[in-house]
Formats: sequence, structure tokens, C-alpha cells
Amino acid sequence: MASVDYLREFVNERLTAAAEEIFGVFKKTIVEYEEEIGRQRRLLDVVRKPEIKLQIIELPQQHVSKEEEEIPAEQQLCIQERNSSLDQEEPEPPQIKEEQEELCTSQEEHSSIDSNSGAVASLVLSLNSWSSLNIPSPSTPEMSVTTLPNRPWYTNFRVDLDRMPTGIRTAALSLTRPSPPDRREMVKAVVDQMREHDLNPSRTVCHNIVRNIIREYPRSFADVDRNGEFVGDGCSSLLLQIKTRVEYKNRNNPLSRRRRKRRSNSEGGILSRGPVDQYGCVRWEPSDLPSGETEATLEDVRRQMVTMHSEEGMAGAERAVKLLEKTYTIQRRYLNMTPPPAISDVKKQWPFLFAQRGMFSHFLHLTDISVVAKLTEAMERKGDTILRLCQKLNKNPGVDEVLANYEPNTAEDKAVCVILLLLAYFKEARDAIILQADPFSTAADIQRTLTLPSTPRLIVLGELMKPRAWMLSIEGQVVMGPHANFINGIAAVFASYYNFNLQYPEEAASTLEFIQRCFLGINPENGSKAEKARGGINPHVCTLMRKLMDLEWMSM
Repeated sequence: MASVDYLREFVNERLTAAAEEIFGVFKKTIVEYEEEIGRQRRLLDVVRKPEIKLQIIELPQQHVSKEEEEIPAEQQLCIQERNSSLDQEEPEPPQIKEEQEELCTSQEEHSSIDSNSGAVASLVLSLNSWSSLNIPSPSTPEMSVTTLPNRPWYTNFRVDLDRMPTGIRTAALSLTRPSPPDRREMVKAVVDQMREHDLNPSRTVCHNIVRNIIREYPRSFADVDRNGEFVGDGCSSLLLQIKTRVEYKNRNNPLSRRRRKRRSNSEGGILSRGPVDQYGCVRWEPSDLPSGETEATLEDVRRQMVTMHSEEGMAGAERAVKLLEKTYTIQRRYLNMTPPPAISDVKKQWPFLFAQRGMFSHFLHLTDISVVAKLTEAMERKGDTILRLCQKLNKNPGVDEVLANYEPNTAEDKAVCVILLLLAYFKEARDAIILQADPFSTAADIQRTLTLPSTPRLIVLGELMKPRAWMLSIEGQVVMGPHANFINGIAAVFASYYNFNLQYPEEAASTLEFIQRCFLGINPENGSKAEKARGGINPHVCTLMRKLMDLEWMSM
């Protein structure tokens, strides 16, 4: 009986301790809920009285306008900067130039400021889902940062909603995307608040603050087009705007803008291939063989395809597609060897990889993307927006020349125009991607008369705007074509960079990354396929993507 009593006493003690712990957690949760309800009520009071907040934000807007009036030649400088070439030596993006472009773009756009009634209407729509919101309360300027001992100021930085435009507060409540003018005003207010602690916050500090903003309001600042297609979480585009504004505010203070020298690569060797080659791939080097197959049986299939090609040429590509899918694993092992095989050797070992069906099938297995279908859809959905944006640009000779020669008759004509516009917008040479040859040239003629670079080139036969056919060259030799349909040609050029583990050449890096991110939806957060790796999204690509999204949302 003594043991039973002891057991009963032990169980009672454990149950009592567990109950006390549960009640403690419950009490703490109730307190947190009460604090959250209080914060939401204060935020509701802020939005219910927009006339008071409008008086508060009048001063920063007037101050900014006066600041910009001090530079009467700024519009002329903006036009000159758009004609100047991109700085290829600066390790960081040309931030001041981007700010001047922002100012010019804001002058071209005609967007009205939200009225008081519009803010109240948006608030009423958002009340139905109020319980699902997790929005912090606006804090006073003195309380925007609560710095803990031995911790940098930006770790506890909170955006002061009192300084934000009414449209930003309304968008945060209704979980919608703010208008481009409201977003620009928000960027100015956030930078002014940051500069109260540091006149020139570093990129790391800006990234820390932007990441916190994105976490609190993901739906309001995510990069999503009007069709609902997710482009990115919005961190890169907002970071570019914030850092651009910081550089602009320090434009007259050289000492503030001074940066530390970047450390050089002490080893001076070639970077290892792995991380760059796997960029954006889902099956870069699979290890599992097909069911019932061995290394020996798959090698027999490869030899069978080589024999088929020697007897039938590329006419046997249709029958070879199934065999290519079966041998995909050993194809990747061969292509991923270090040092990599030469393209001439790849063509001998895997000849049908240079047929259109073989090239596009390999890319599909590598990335899970049907490159031709995706490019065709992107040209249809985004091509018109790119054309409209380029028509609004001022004094860009390359863009003007392409638009002047554009005769829209077919989807292929639009595709040619869009690619040439992208090259002109990024100020990249046409021959960085496209070469032009006589309409009746053969592969031997082209290799004899043209200087073919090592990186992939699309060789168009005939007129540039209305090509008769195309060929593909890699490592100084023609490996595909001639074929019809320009979209297929662009798809083959892009797919070859991924299939054969090639880096984007610096002279075409922006256009190729734009195709990758905007057209094909390959959006890795880290890494780069460019020779001059930036470790993230190309800032010029990021800016163009944001302008296109803003134009799409404004046209709705």
C-alpha cells in the first residue's frame, strides 16, 4: 500500500506542476493578445483620421520638392544619364543614376494621390479579415528604434508609420500592392528615418531593414505581376530602391560615400564549377539509374544513338528522344566532368543533344521548364508591356532604332523586336547574342567568313528583323541549324547555357538574366551565371522588372 500511496503522490505532484506550466503559458498568451489588440486599435485610429496624418506628411513632401528644386538641371542630367553607358568597373550598381531615373519616371507617370474617402473605403474592405492581420502599431519618432546594449541600431529598427503616405498604410491593412508613387514616397521616408542614425547605411544594414519590412508586409511588397505570377519576394527590388535613395542623399558628400576597397581573390585561381553550374537547376547530377538499367546497358544505348546518327543524321532525332530521356543520368555525369568536355567531343558522344528535340528535352529534365512553351507564352503576355515601356523612354537611340524598324505582323516579329529592345535597353551589343549572315549561307560558309566566339550565338540568316532561318554556334563552330522560328532559336541559345554548364558572358549578362527571371521564371535567390558574379539579382534587371510590374498594375 505504501508503494501505491507514493505513486499517487508522485502523479499528483507531476500533474500539478504541468497544470501550473500550462496556466502560465496561457496567461502569457492572453497578455500578448491584449497587447496586439491594443496595437491594432491604435493603428485603426490612425487610418480613421487621415486628415490629421495628411497634415503631418505635408512637411516631408514639401521639403523634398524644395530639395529637388535646388537642382534645376536635374531633368537634363537624367536625359544625359540615360544615354550614357553603364559603368562596368564599379563593383556596386550605379545608385545615383538609378535615383535620377526614378525622378524622371515619376515625372512621366500620371498617378493621383489617394483621397480620404478612398482610404476609408479600403479600410472598410479590410475589416472583414482584420483578425488575420499581424500589423505592428505605429510608433512615435522617438520610439521607432529601441536600441539594446551592445547591439547595432538597425537590429530593432521599426518603420514609423506616421511618416508613411496614406496609401501605404491602406495597402498594409488591405493586403494589396501600393501604387508606384506611394512606394517612392515610402522609400524616401524610410531612408530619412534611417539617416537619423547613420548618414550612409551600408548595403548590409539596408538589407537587414528591408528584410524586416518584407516579413511584416509580404503581400504588399512581393514582386507579383497582374496575372498573379510570382517573380520574387520583393526584397531585391525594395533593397535597390532604398540603397539608391541613400546614395542619392549622399551625392554632395564625397566623404560620406567613401567605401572600403574590396578584397581581391588572393588565390587568383579559377572558381570551382559546382555551385555556379547548379544555379537554377533541379536535376543537375542525378544519381539514380532508370529501373532495370545499369551503367553498361545505358552505355549500349548511347552507342546505339551514335550509330543511328551516322546512318540517318538528324532525321533520326525523333526516334532518339526516348533514348535520350533514358540516358539522362549518364549524360549529366559526362557534361559535369572536371575539366568539362569540349563541345566537339560532346557532339561526337551525344549527337542528338544538338537536335532541337534533344536540346529542349534535356533542358526540361534539368530545370522542369518547357523552354519553347514558356518563351512563347512570355512573348505573348509580357511583350506588349515591354514595347509600351520602351516607347515611353526618352532619347535612347538604340531603342528608337528598333521601334522604327518594327513591323508587327506575326508573333515571331514581336519576339525579334523584344529581344533587340532588351539588348538596346541594357546597352549591350547585338552581336553579344545575335550574329547576322547571308540568307543562303551554309554552316561551312559561316565558319569560314565569320569570327565565331566561344560562347553561344544565334546566327540569323537574312534580315535581322525578319530572319529567314537561324543557326546556333558554340565554341567557334556551328552545332545546330538551319531551322525556322526565331523563338526556337532564342530557346536553343538560352538552353545551351544551362545544358552545357556555361556562364553568361559579361557583354550579354543583363539580357540573358532578364530572360531567365522574367520570361522563364528561374529565380534563385543566391548565385549567378554571369562571369562577373554579383551574388544576387542584377540591379539593372531588377529595375526593369519593377518598372514593368508597375506599368502592368497601373494599366489595370
